[in-house]
Amino acid sequence: MNVRIIAAWPDRILDQILVLAPGSRVRDAITHPQLDIALKALLSQDPPLGIFGEHCKPGDLLTDGDRIEIWRELLADPKEARRARARLKKEELARKSKAPRSV
Repeated sequence: MNVRIIAAWPDRILDQILVLAPGSRVRDAITHPQLDIALKALLSQDPPLGIFGEHCKPGDLLTDGDRIEIWRELLADPKEARRARARLKKEELARKSKAPRSV
């Protein structure tokens, strides 16, 4: 069966397809001897993993065509970032409503 392992950043992607035996687990893929050295380096830091966006564990069973994603830490808390954008928009609207109108 074919399984893809992927890690992505805004400016680059690491992507590799592995051929594994049926019944393989995530652990088998992330310790595969033919795994790219850059992916091995990332995995040595014990990052969180997912399969198609769903969190997974090393013991989880894989199926043909699965995509194992190596997740990275968030740079900002999404909730806090949304609050900051909303606050800026509110301030911008308040400034526009106070600005004198030209006739």
